Amino acid sequence: MNVAIVGGTGFIGKTMATALAAKGHVVTIVTRDQTKAEGEYGCNHH
Repeated sequence: MNVAIVGGTGFIGKTMATALAAKGHVVTIVTRDQTKAEGEYGCNHH
């Protein structure tokens, strides 16, 4: 399943994104802080 999480670098969003990705879901993070998202998840951006 494709999932978008708004606020994915926050406390709850980070936990949800990690859990969903571990179960094989495709997770898209919507955030104001691109640098923080790259540091948290080590992924590319669009």
